[in-house]
Amino acid sequence: MAGRRPSSIGGRTCNRRSSVETFGEEVVTEVETPVLPPYDFIPNPSSNGGLMNAVKSLSNEQLRGGKVFIGTPGVATNEWAGVAEKNNIAKRLKDECDSVPVWVEDDTFEAAYAHFCKQILWPTFHYTLPTRNGLEHEHEGFACYRELNKRFAQAIVDEYKEGDIIFINDYHLLLVPEMVREKLPHSKICFFLHIAWPSSEIFRCLTARTHILKGMLGADLVGFQTQNFARHFRQTVSRILQLEATPKGIQIDGRGGFVTVATFPIGIDVKSLNKRRAQPDVAEWVEKLRSRYEGKKVVVGRDKLDSIKGVRQKLLAFEIALHEHPDLIGKVVLLQVALATTEENEEVAAATDVVSRINNKYSTLTYQPVVFLHVQDITFCQYLALLTIADAFLATSLREGMNLTSHEFVICQEVKHKPLILSEFTGTYSSLRACIGINPWNTKQVADAIYKAIMMDEGEAFERWKDLRRQVMAQDAQHWIQSLLGRLERAHIDQQRRNNLFVPRLEIGQSEWRASKSRLILLDLEGTLMRDDPLLDYAKGFEVPEEVINVLYQLTEDPKNRVYVLSGKGTQDLTKVVESVPRVGLVAENGCAVMYAGSAPHEHPLHISDHYSHKGAPKSWTSLVAGINMSWRDPVIEILRYFTERTPGSWLEDRGASILWRFWSEGFDEKTAQHNKDFLWARRQAAEVQNLIYDSLGERFSLRIIPGKTSFLIMPKNTSRASAIQHYNTHLLHPFGLGSFDLVVCIGQDDNLFAFINSLDLPFAPITCTSAGHSGDMQHGHNSHSVGVGSEANYYVNGPKDVYDSLYDILAFRGRDQKWGVPAMVDV
Repeated sequence: MAGRRPSSIGGRTCNRRSSVETFGEEVVTEVETPVLPPYDFIPNPSSNGGLMNAVKSLSNEQLRGGKVFIGTPGVATNEWAGVAEKNNIAKRLKDECDSVPVWVEDDTFEAAYAHFCKQILWPTFHYTLPTRNGLEHEHEGFACYRELNKRFAQAIVDEYKEGDIIFINDYHLLLVPEMVREKLPHSKICFFLHIAWPSSEIFRCLTARTHILKGMLGADLVGFQTQNFARHFRQTVSRILQLEATPKGIQIDGRGGFVTVATFPIGIDVKSLNKRRAQPDVAEWVEKLRSRYEGKKVVVGRDKLDSIKGVRQKLLAFEIALHEHPDLIGKVVLLQVALATTEENEEVAAATDVVSRINNKYSTLTYQPVVFLHVQDITFCQYLALLTIADAFLATSLREGMNLTSHEFVICQEVKHKPLILSEFTGTYSSLRACIGINPWNTKQVADAIYKAIMMDEGEAFERWKDLRRQVMAQDAQHWIQSLLGRLERAHIDQQRRNNLFVPRLEIGQSEWRASKSRLILLDLEGTLMRDDPLLDYAKGFEVPEEVINVLYQLTEDPKNRVYVLSGKGTQDLTKVVESVPRVGLVAENGCAVMYAGSAPHEHPLHISDHYSHKGAPKSWTSLVAGINMSWRDPVIEILRYFTERTPGSWLEDRGASILWRFWSEGFDEKTAQHNKDFLWARRQAAEVQNLIYDSLGERFSLRIIPGKTSFLIMPKNTSRASAIQHYNTHLLHPFGLGSFDLVVCIGQDDNLFAFINSLDLPFAPITCTSAGHSGDMQHGHNSHSVGVGSEANYYVNGPKDVYDSLYDILAFRGRDQKWGVPAMVDV
C-alpha cells in the first residue's frame, strides 16, 4: 500500500511517498524525547483507504496474533535521524501504531520511488511511455528499487513469527515476495497489485521484466483487480519465463510448485463511509453547494492530474457537449477536482488551456461552465458533499486498476439516484455495468453520455442506481479481504502439502498385487518407458523400442491387467505400439484420442476375465475432441510454418488434434543454454509465436499452450491425460458399477492424473508414482525422496531403468505363482 504524504518535522517540508507492505504513519509533532522535538503520528490522508479499512476490519478472532504494519516513515531522514532518533521513533511506532518503519537513505528512496516507480513502472503498467528522464536513469533507479525491496523483505523477516500471514501490496514492492520466500520458504505470502497490469506486448519492453516476474512468483497467491489483468499476467509469465500458465495460475518448474493467480476486485468500506457522511460538516457543505449551484446541473469529476486519468479528454468532451447541445449552456457546470501529483508533467498546462478556452467562450456574469480546482485539494467532507449534490459523476480514466471514487459516488447518491458515467478502461467498469459506459478517447461519445446523464428520466436513473448500489454493497472492502485471505489459505496449504511430502521409492506389495482380481495399469511413454529423442524421431520416424514392447506384452498377458500407455505422440505413431502388443490400450496426444485395451473392437474394457485373442478385426481410435471446433489448426500451422522458416533447426509436428513446435533440436543444458545465442534467439521466436497464437486464436478456440524447454504444444484447453482416464472411468466403468478395478497403478509425470487416481475409492490404495525427477540424495543411495517438484504422486522412480526394474518385479510375482502355485493364504 502506498500513499503520497506532504510531511513536516522541525519546520522543514518534503513530499514523499511511502511504499508500504501494509501501512506507514507520518511523523509530525508531540511527546518528550532527549533527541527530537515533540512529535506525534497521524494517518496518511492520501494512503489507500480501502486497503486500510479492509485490514482493520479483520477481527481478533481471525488474526489472533494481531497486525503489524510495515512501511517507510514518509519523511526525509538523512539530516536529522541518527541511530538514537530512529530507535525512538521505531519504539513509539510499534507501541502506539503496531507499525515497523523501514529506514531508507533519501537518495535511494528518491531513485526507487520518484524515478523507477513513477517514471518507469507507473506509465508502463498504464500503457503509456516511460518518461525520458526515467529511461536515462533506469538502471540506477532499478538498483535503488531492488535495495528498497530488500530492506522491506528484511523487515518482514525480522518481524515474522510462525503462522503469520505476509500481505504485500502494490507495484512498489514487486520483488519482495521472492526475497521473503528465499529466507522464509514455508511462509504464507500474498501479493496484491492495486493498479493495472499491461499486456505482454507492453510489459516485455521493461528492462527488469524477468526480475519483476520472478519476484512476484515468490508468493503463494498473486491477486489482481480484474480478470483481464490476471489473464495478461499469466500470458506475460508464459511468454517471458516460458512457464506453463493455466486458468488458475502458474506452474513453477524450478521449485515445483504452483502459484495461484486470481482476481479480487477491491471495494470500499461502506459502513465507515456512512459514518463520515453523517458528520455535521458534510451536511453544512451540502447546503452551501446546493445554494451555490441552485438551478444548475453539476457534473463532478475527481482525479489525480496524471495523464492516465484522462482529465484533458474529459474537458474536451465537455466542450463538445456545450457546442453540440446549446441548451446545456448556462444550466450545466463541470466541477473538476484535480489532485496534484509528485511528478512533474505537462498535464496542468494542457488542462488549464482547455479550461480557459471553454470559460472564455461560454462564461457570463452569472455562469462559469468549468470550475477547475487544482491548486489545493478539498477536504474529505467537501468531497462527500460534492458527491451528494452531483447530478452525474464522470470518470474518464485512460487506464486504471479500479476507481473506487465511483463506488463512493453511488453510496452518496442514496437520495438523488443520479447516473454514473464510467470509462470502460477502469477495473470498476466490469462490475458496475448499470453505469453509462464510455470510451474516453472518443470525446464525441463522452459528450453524448454527458447529455444523456443530464436528461435521463428519474425512473431509469433510479433503476440504474439500484443495480449499482447492489454491486457496491456486495463488493465491499470486507468481502475483498475475506475472499483474498481465504484463497491464500487454500493455496498455501496445497503448496505446503506438496513440498513437505517425503516420497519413498516405488514398491508394489506382493500381497496387494496377488489379492487384486482386476488391475488398471497406466504408464507414460515418454520419460517413463523410454527416453524421448525428438531429433531421431524427426529424422527416421518413431520406432517402438524393443524393451517397451517386451514389458507391455508381458503385462498384458495377465488377464487381470488392463494396461494403458499414455503419450503426447499422435495416433499414427502409437498405432505401431498396438501392432506389436495388440492387447494394450493407448491414450494419444495427451488425451485427445483413446484406443481401448483389448484385442478387438467388440471387447468391452470391463471384460477383464476374458483371455485375449490376437486375431480379429483391428482396433480403432476413439476421438475425445469430436465435438470441439478444430478450425484453428490451419491458421496455427500457417503461423508455425512462417516461424519455422525463420528459426534454424525448428520443425512442427502435426499430430492431428494437437500441434507441437520444436524450436531447438540440439541437446539442452540449463547452464550453457543461457549463453548460447542461437538458443536464445530460438526461445525468443518461441515466445513470439506463442503470444501471436494466443492473442489471435487462443481465447476464440479455447486453446491450451503448454511450453517446454525446447518446444511447446498447442491443443484444446479442456483435454488432458487425466480427462481421458476420467472419460474411461465415467463412460466405461459407471454402467457396471464403481470399483470395477481393485487396484490402479499409475507411473508417469502428470500430477493432475495422479490427483484423480488418488481420489478413487478402491479396495486397495492406488499406487501413483512420478518419474519426473529426484533430489540429489538419490545419487548417494538414499531410499526416500523429498519431492521438490511438488508431485501428487505417492512414490517415485529414477528414470526408465527404475521403471523397468519395478515392472519386472511385479511380473515376477505371476511367474513364481505359475511355477510354484498361488499361496493358500494372502496376507492383506
